[in-house]
Amino acid sequence: MAYVPGFDHDIFISYAHVDNAPLEEEEDGWVTKLHTSLMTLIPQKIGRAEDLSIWRDLKLEGNDEFSDTLESGFRRSAVMLTILTPSYLASTWCSKELEGFSSQPHSIFGLKIGDKNRVFKVMPSPDVPVDEQPTSLKGSLGYQFYEMNRMKTREERFRRTTQQDPDQRYWLKLDDLARDIANLLKKMRRLATGEATVVVTAESTGPVVYLAEVTDDLIDQRDEVRRALEQQNVTVLPEVELQHSSPASIVQRARHWLARSCPSTYSATITAASPPARNVPSSTSNTLRR
Repeated sequence: MAYVPGFDHDIFISYAHVDNAPLEEEEDGWVTKLHTSLMTLIPQKIGRAEDLSIWRDLKLEGNDEFSDTLESGFRRSAVMLTILTPSYLASTWCSKELEGFSSQPHSIFGLKIGDKNRVFKVMPSPDVPVDEQPTSLKGSLGYQFYEMNRMKTREERFRRTTQQDPDQRYWLKLDDLARDIANLLKKMRRLATGEATVVVTAESTGPVVYLAEVTDDLIDQRDEVRRALEQQNVTVLPEVELQHSSPASIVQRARHWLARSCPSTYSATITAASPPARNVPSSTSNTLRR
């Protein structure tokens, strides 16, 4: 039983097994560590630990078949979390999982809940450009666990640091991911239990701010500003990834979001948010370090 009624699992983690290979012996892989941390953090954000179910296949090997168990796993999950890498794109199983989840009908839910896609994409590195991403992922906000270093002309992957380390980028991004998944699961639960009016009311009230896109080297700073705004119950737009299909479509979407935003609230709150500080919420720093 899952937190969201009507599903067997709340989250299905879709990934290529090679991306979970540990760098050292007797060490968990990158995906395993992410999974473990989400199992700790998401219940804190939804307010309950029982019932939350995260499904991840642990045993598929090169000679295994695409089993009924695996297909049932993603078809009976509320949301899908994809670990987007070149290995993911090259995997036949991953393609089947994403296509099957994206195309399946449901009596209540479509692929999107409002503007929120039920498919989340986690990007450990910038090795999959936007134009190479599957169509069903292009409208999803991505969670980049890396930052471009312009001085060194390469990316820096976020490290799972200790609480004392000043570099907390991994934990901040993980907290963003867990919070957004938790919020979507709560909305789906309300819809599934007949409380749809609560969702509509919550999304249509309160200040709204359009936060412009930035270059890769400024994403970390933009995230800090967004977190500061959201901590003050400000809705930050865009809530979906900006489609770079054509200049005209970008302008059209930007105008739509700007029409919903409140510039005076934006300027006042940005002042309150400066200077940005890299601090992880105590619940995150105390419970997730491994």
